[in-house]
Amino acid sequence: MLFDDPVNTSSELWKTCIHEAAHAVVRRKLGFTITLVWVEGPGRGWVNFDLSRRLDKRWTPRERDLYWAVGTLAGPDAHERLQWFFAPKGCEGDRARVDQIVSRGLVTYAEVEANTKREVSRGWGTIKREARSLYLDAIRRGIEPN
Repeated sequence: MLFDDPVNTSSELWKTCIHEAAHAVVRRKLGFTITLVWVEGPGRGWVNFDLSRRLDKRWTPRERDLYWAVGTLAGPDAHERLQWFFAPKGCEGDRARVDQIVSRGLVTYAEVEANTKREVSRGWGTIKREARSLYLDAIRRGIEPN
């Protein structure tokens, strides 16, 4: 990091940007059409995507559950990759959604976790670039990094 770099990588805002960028990058790789990635502030962000273009008959129910769960777990996995001790509240919600998908019995948590780690690792450079862009946009809009 450069001394004059405006990105504070220890801030809550950066953690949120990494989280949302990971969701977007991994989902895009899995074939989802991402329509918006937004960070409203530390711990508050979301990714919108067009379900009609990919969650159709091209995917089996098992593939649908796997891709949905991997895209959901990508945000929390990005936090673990950076070894932060406290992840934002969104991680708990994401993990609960993954548990709900796994409970249907078409995929296992181990399978979801292994695929998520692989996809986050493969996309890590892109995730960091997109997170940086989200961070700088948030700062331009007057959001405090905390």
